Amino acid sequence: NIPDRRRLSSRDKKKIKIMFFIRQYRSLHDASPTLREIAEEVGIHEVSASRITTEMVDEGLLKYNQNSYSRSLLLPENRAD
Repeated sequence: NIPDRRRLSSRDKKKIKIMFFIRQYRSLHDASPTLREIAEEVGIHEVSASRITTEMVDEGLLKYNQNSYSRSLLLPENRAD
């Protein structure tokens, strides 16, 4: 169950947008988006995207593909190819 969006913090809403964007982007491009692309999609600065995605990795919402430096963000269900 997804909580009522009106009760989510602004940061949590951004995290949800980031997760959906990464899923959509990977399905279309077979690669993860860059931080710049994430920032543009969510409407935030690149440094904010970096902070939020790092927080998401720490929370287990995202993970890094250890085989890639650029475009390395994955959702936990994605395999690193």
